[in-house]
Parts: sequence; C-alpha cells; structure tokens
Amino acid sequence: MGPVGKVIPKPLWPVFEKTMLEIQLAYAKSLGCENFYSNTHHLAEQIERKNIANQLNIALIHERELLGNGGNFHHLKARFPYLNKTLVMNPDVFLMMSERDWAGFLKKASKGSCLLLMSCEGGYNEVFIDESDNFLCVKPPSEGRESYLTYTGLSVIDLDSFPLVSGSSSFFETVVNPKINKTLTYIPKDPFEYWDFGTKELFEKGLRRLLSVQSGQFWDFLSEKALVFKENADDDSYIGKSGLLQMDASTLAIRESKEKEIILL
Repeated sequence: MGPVGKVIPKPLWPVFEKTMLEIQLAYAKSLGCENFYSNTHHLAEQIERKNIANQLNIALIHERELLGNGGNFHHLKARFPYLNKTLVMNPDVFLMMSERDWAGFLKKASKGSCLLLMSCEGGYNEVFIDESDNFLCVKPPSEGRESYLTYTGLSVIDLDSFPLVSGSSSFFETVVNPKINKTLTYIPKDPFEYWDFGTKELFEKGLRRLLSVQSGQFWDFLSEKALVFKENADDDSYIGKSGLLQMDASTLAIRESKEKEIILL
C-alpha cells in the first residue's frame, strides 16, 4: 500500500466514512453473522485500539510472525477449537451478491468448505474445478486466456476438514487441498459487484469509480448504512463527515488521527 501502508494498516484505510474493517463488519452483520475473528500482524496495536474504542467486539488473534494465508486458519483453529464453519472475508475485498446467490452459496457451504469463484480476465490466479464443481487446484493464469475462473477470497471453511499444522503454510496446501479434503465451489448466477482495494492504485481507482457512478450494489449498501453521504460527494471529490478521508480531482488524503493527515496521492 505504499508509504501510507507503513503507518496505517490496510484494514483501517477508509472508504468514505468508515474503515474497510468496519464496512466489512457491517456487511457480515447484514448477512446474519454474530461472532467475529480477525488475525493481526502489521501495526496490530492500531487495530486493537480501534476494536476497543469503537466497540467492534472482534476477537483478535495476533501473529508475532506471519503465518501465511494457510497458517492463519490453523492459528484460528488452535485458539478456538470449538469453531467449525467460518465465513471468510478479506477486509480489502467486497463481493456484493444477490440474496438468491447468497442463499445458493450458503446452501452449498452447508455440506462443507465452499469457495466463491468468479470469471476474470487477468491479474489473478486460475482455479480449476471438476464437472461436479469440486475444487481441483489453483495455478498462475496461462498466457492468452481471455477469461477464466479465480477465487474471490470469500469462502466458507470447515475448520474440522483439515489436520492442524504449526508454523507458516499455504491455504491451498494445508487448508483446501483435494489430497486432504473435499471442497465445493460456487459461481454467482446473478449480476454482482467485486470491489478490490488491495493495492494503493486499486484503492484510489475504486474510490474514484464509486464517486463517478454513485450507484450500484456497493454504493447502495454504503448509503443505506450511512457509510457514505451523497450530499458530500461530487463526480471527483468527497469531503468525509468523519474526517477520515478527503479527496478531489488531484488529491487523496487519509487522516491517521485528528492531528495527522497523510497525502496519499
């Protein structure tokens, strides 16, 4: 996330009025989730302060050393052995689906682990499935492929479906792997929106695209939950009521605290 990422952890970057962590939490609550867990590492103390100050009620699991995208599931499994099915959401990715697709996805997930997939045209790894929608493997995309399936980062994982291992590990080696378990996949049937704020460039591009259209599933969700205010928005500018974010055609600024504002672009 560039220089700003060195002083503000990515989950606390704001999308208009709230941080990505808080927006993802609001979305999970709208789906009926009640208990929340999050691993922390980089600038963990900031997330801890936000969790307490805003009463987010997230059970935080600190990784002194990074455990990888598989090791964090084993860490969760070890810390909370009573957990079973877990809805997995990344704070920097928002997948807005229809009620029908959420129902279809969760119905499949009731049978075990299930990955949400989507078609893409580059930039992400390719996921292969069989004729019964079972996950087979993931590979870097082949050159010249116009469209292929990729993992959205959103899934339901059955923590009982894989043996506990220690240390750093890969998600597709120790958590989801046909050699150790069976994992279903689901592809949305209705129109959906996928918003990826995972890099500094995608973050800026996403905010400016939202401002330019001011419509759609994600914008409507933000408006409904008072996470964005239309009266504060123009085509290319937004002055946040919360003071977390200010932007115009040429500048994007994030406020780290009441005293310190960081110019991102």
